[in-house]
Amino acid sequence: METPLTRKDALKLGAAAGVAFSATGLLPRAAKAASVGAGSKPSILLIVVDDMPDRLLEVMETVRDRLIAPGTRFLNAYTAIPLCGPNRAAILSGRFPHTTKVTTNSAWQAFSAGGHEAFTFVKALNDAGYDTALFGKYMNGRGGSTSIPPGWDRWFELPGSSTHSSTGYVVNDQGTNVSYPNTKNDSQLAYEKALPWINSRTPASRPFFIQYSPTNPHTPYTPTAAHAHDYDPELPRNVPSINEADMSDKPAKMQKGTVSVATMANAEEGMREELEDTDDFIAGLIDAAEAVTGNSNLLVIFHSDNGFQAGEHRLMNKSWQYQESVEIPLIMRGTGLPAQQPTQLVSSVDIYGTILNFAGASPLRTFDGRSLHEIVLGIQPASWRKRVLIENPNVKYWQMYREFQPAAGKDFAFIRHLNDPKPEYYNLTVDPYQLASKPAMVTAAMRSKLDRLTSLTGANLRAVEVEA
Repeated sequence: METPLTRKDALKLGAAAGVAFSATGLLPRAAKAASVGAGSKPSILLIVVDDMPDRLLEVMETVRDRLIAPGTRFLNAYTAIPLCGPNRAAILSGRFPHTTKVTTNSAWQAFSAGGHEAFTFVKALNDAGYDTALFGKYMNGRGGSTSIPPGWDRWFELPGSSTHSSTGYVVNDQGTNVSYPNTKNDSQLAYEKALPWINSRTPASRPFFIQYSPTNPHTPYTPTAAHAHDYDPELPRNVPSINEADMSDKPAKMQKGTVSVATMANAEEGMREELEDTDDFIAGLIDAAEAVTGNSNLLVIFHSDNGFQAGEHRLMNKSWQYQESVEIPLIMRGTGLPAQQPTQLVSSVDIYGTILNFAGASPLRTFDGRSLHEIVLGIQPASWRKRVLIENPNVKYWQMYREFQPAAGKDFAFIRHLNDPKPEYYNLTVDPYQLASKPAMVTAAMRSKLDRLTSLTGANLRAVEVEA
């Protein structure tokens, strides 16, 4: 049975209703277009943006009209870790950071040394007959490498935007380092390289998988001229968690000074303008994918590696334990599949099994996540997780789980700090902005669940997710 909406989810739906469902923007389907289904081997366009909080979907008209309106938008989607490199490792492997041991932004070194690259869903797709390509960012910590990981046929890898020099950046183009000046927008460059690859596909004989991973909307903010002044000026969010007035409910480590209005406004403006660019690029990619497939048996997925604090709780950047950092967009639109906004808890680690189920490809090893394919097909799973793990043990030193059992009156976040004895507990039904932590609500049973979620793997971990 589908879980009922909470007040928070109803607010999300209401906010989106005026902008997300006015038009689909879809190109006409070819006659008798094949629907996406389990094992249908769809061609797949995966878009992974960089540091986008879920709330900024409001900026993206193409995503709203061409992905959300006709597709599945998961209302309770979470990163496995709110840090770029480790969560990209989680997406590719279907495993939580405590399983991969990839927990910092020196991510690729740990991912490669741990032997994980031979077991990604991309390698499984390639083994199953897919053409595969990356255009954009892969994983932090590559440091100018010219290697191409197993399973990728076409490789155009951007470095992280924060690693650009004062004059330019270096791209790994099919194993060769190629320099570009900073005057060339890197996300636009990856888009321009991706288009001809899509246009050259023959999906009727061989399905394709393409990952487009712009550096947008990560700092530093460098929107193209088309959108560079769309939000001049843009004030900080007008919500009570911005420069939270009273932080006494939170652990000592979170007692921080306020953030300047200029810093918050710069981030808000920069993210929005870069997402306007990204929305334009996504429109072009969807056009190309629909044209080459006839919009038949096509699956498009939109996701972010993590969210971003823009002054909420007196914090900037990602890595934090609050909703703005950990809640992220996850949208899937497949040919012939229903439009819906389910409330089940889902995670970045679920992308792995979902893609392989649709592709009819076998996983190359065990994984921690679940497959979302039944939900996307409009089928309610017989059971689903009641809680989902999010962890950041080696950068900000915390572990947490998000519980969602609205029928049982449970809708909360429990956070354990590894370097501060005071936990955090937020009832998200009555405190969606996380202003009033209630640490006395934390029980021994909750601590036990978190102990096991952060130490177990695979089926054993999933068993803890469904415990009463």
